[in-house]
Amino acid sequence: MTIRLNTPPAIENLRSYPAEIVEGLRWLLMTGAAAHADLHRANFYDVVDGARVYFIHISPASHKVMLLATWLDENPASPRLLHLQASNPHAPEFRRDEAHHHFSG
Repeated sequence: MTIRLNTPPAIENLRSYPAEIVEGLRWLLMTGAAAHADLHRANFYDVVDGARVYFIHISPASHKVMLLATWLDENPASPRLLHLQASNPHAPEFRRDEAHHHFSG
């Protein structure tokens, strides 16, 4: 699935990651990022950029992005990500509708 937001998202940096990490996530979300929905929690995603993984929550009410964690995946084709891809191969593209300020799929 791809996440692409039409406006620059407000990102809550809950763990005080460096500004470069936050801006990297913002850029990914604006340009389109590979993402995997958490199968057990609504509106939680792993956003993947090469070896970097961002674990985020997007509030359906405020549209704020909460950066919960980020890490370097030493094996970008990790079993967890492959499982997420395999379990949801036909997930719709995820976009924020700029005019209506809601999420659509």
